[in-house]
Amino acid sequence: MREQVERKRNYPRATLDVAARYLTQEGNQRAAATGNISTGGVLLIAEDPQVMPHDEIHVSLQPPGLEQPIESSARVVWMSDRPLIGDTIVFGFGVQFLDLGEADFYTLALLVEKLTRAPADAPGPF
Repeated sequence: MREQVERKRNYPRATLDVAARYLTQEGNQRAAATGNISTGGVLLIAEDPQVMPHDEIHVSLQPPGLEQPIESSARVVWMSDRPLIGDTIVFGFGVQFLDLGEADFYTLALLVEKLTRAPADAPGPF
């Protein structure tokens, strides 16, 4: 299967709502949730992000079915300028993975493939 997956920037995204943590440039540990994910990056949702576009952070998330978290340095590429969820003050920001390891890349590729398939076709380890 690894030979069939190409590493490319515009890999498909899948909706994924799991807890995540990230470390800001200032060394602050922050909690977030994911909104969607691809092998290129992830949408993070947080109450008080404490990040700005171009900041480099360290991201850790634990998709279901995995023993080890997926971790990578990441660059903030965009931020919402208004709350995402009605009256709840949460902001979304997209990050691009900078040093996602090969094993994590293929794990995410398989997870995204599974999440974007119809439920009837969705056997697999996740």
